Amino acid sequence: MRYKFLMILSLALMFSCTEPIKIEPQEGPQMVGVFGSITNEYKKHTVELSRTRDFYSTSAPEMISNAEVFVSDGVDTIYYEETENAGIYRTVKDVAGVPGRNYKLMVSFADDNGEHQYYANSVMPQCVEQIDSIAIKDYVFGSLHADDVLGVYPYYQTLPDQNIYYMCHLYINGRLLTDTLTEAYYYSMMGFSGMYFNGELMTLLAGEFPVYSLDQSRPDSTEYLHDGDEVTLRLYCIPEGFALYISDILSNSGTNPMMGLPYNVTTNIMPENMAVGYFYAASMTEKSVIYHPENDDDSPCQVFVSK
Repeated sequence: MRYKFLMILSLALMFSCTEPIKIEPQEGPQMVGVFGSITNEYKKHTVELSRTRDFYSTSAPEMISNAEVFVSDGVDTIYYEETENAGIYRTVKDVAGVPGRNYKLMVSFADDNGEHQYYANSVMPQCVEQIDSIAIKDYVFGSLHADDVLGVYPYYQTLPDQNIYYMCHLYINGRLLTDTLTEAYYYSMMGFSGMYFNGELMTLLAGEFPVYSLDQSRPDSTEYLHDGDEVTLRLYCIPEGFALYISDILSNSGTNPMMGLPYNVTTNIMPENMAVGYFYAASMTEKSVIYHPENDDDSPCQVFVSK
């Protein structure tokens, strides 16, 4: 009889009326957000300064103007200036970082609460020597085969350092497809470090590895390839800490407090517990190829000719 009672009680609880519950997360103090990078690309590099928002806020972040921003590597000092967009700072001149150097970011500004200083360090990793070639072919990863999808398969000699992560950005005719951290693809070689990427041994042990997929089911899609399109893959070697930062961003995306992991996103901005964001140094190599489909009907079968 007791078991019948428990069953009836359980059913009653399952099908009883419920009232919506609104969770009121306790907001912490407003903090400064710092995000920036420097790479071995010869260009103007960017640092963004803003303030954090409340959990449910839908307003644009408050940007921080009139800050002093510079990066030093012990040899050179690289100065930044604010652009016409508040809170966006770019290097005064085009400059390229040097792999192996330790870059220190310094940010200082004053507001109604006084003077503030923030800093971060990041060592620029060595990059792979080159991407030897790129194949664009039907997407196959292990037992997964996706119809009307092309995979981007690079071939290059990986670094022996297991702490190095690789981040890929893909361009079609100069248009960046991966313009946010949630779209960029990153990975670690771990026990495969030092192997030739997508080479004979790696393929034997783990299969070929596509670093990006291109949906070919919609000709109006930005990912759809036409004969003669130029595809460029930029391969960045990034520090392990920045890879963890990306992972945390992906794990904590969205506005649903019941989803995601219950911890703060990794940061290397100091002083500790005073700011959020990340400053990283990365090295890059790239490869461009021209797409020529194998068949006359423009079906997504493959063939690329390197530039």
